[in-house]
Amino acid sequence: MSTRQKVICIIFLISLLSGCAGMITKWECTDNSCLSYERAVNKCLAQANAAYSRNKQAIWRQCMRGEGYQCIPCTREERRTNPDCKFRHIY
Repeated sequence: MSTRQKVICIIFLISLLSGCAGMITKWECTDNSCLSYERAVNKCLAQANAAYSRNKQAIWRQCMRGEGYQCIPCTREERRTNPDCKFRHIY
């Protein structure tokens, strides 16, 4: 399995567990100083997993926002073509 496929699998698993619920959305960098998406996801997963809290999902979302990412709706075209567009991004 290639690195890209592993990242997609990890992102898919994360999408089953976190953040923007209720519509097809993606996390997008809001400024030019963001870590890469994969690095931000991994950093936030580590931070949420290290927390002694039941609300790891909120910790993950807050971390993603702190890294400069925002949860935004996907366009109709993106829903078919962008693998980052998910119904739920769940930690």
